[in-house]
Amino acid sequence: MRRLMLTAALLVGACASAPPSPLQAPPPMPARIESDPDGGVRITTSATGQPVGQSYAVPAEKMWPIAIDAYARVGLRIDGSDPGRRLVQTRAQALRRKLNGAALSTYFNCGSEMTGLIADNWRLVLDGQMSVGPASTADSSHVATRFTVVARPIEGASAGATACTSTGRLETAVAKAITEALAAQPR
Repeated sequence: MRRLMLTAALLVGACASAPPSPLQAPPPMPARIESDPDGGVRITTSATGQPVGQSYAVPAEKMWPIAIDAYARVGLRIDGSDPGRRLVQTRAQALRRKLNGAALSTYFNCGSEMTGLIADNWRLVLDGQMSVGPASTADSSHVATRFTVVARPIEGASAGATACTSTGRLETAVAKAITEALAAQPR
């Protein structure tokens, strides 16, 4: 009995949540880059073709406050920021049904069950990261976003958590908010 209690105590201790980690540098960007037909903007995509980054003809230091505002305007919470490295993170943002007025299935594919799309019915937990860095020239910047999402059933459900994939629309929404903010600035 004593051995069982000791084992249980060790397992509970091992499962305890650790304090949030300091801001991490984003992993290297995927290599695929496509030219935007409007010119001046380049979109970096993942291996599946989803947008994860975009370059702008604006220096990184000028882009940083614009990008942070755009990140927040699409409904993402900012839990950590490192202005020196131009990095912002969202940690464990709980989402239920909608983000900024849009159904979660717009942004995430978590599969489906008998009652419908998991993204729209379960609780999603989002970890996000956005970085702003120099692009190919000093007068340009690259904004990269990454999201990791896990769906967890609501209380009382017996199913376990499931990993979700991005549809690319949230990354596109951040890029669109940045583009709109740039267009609204005086020239």
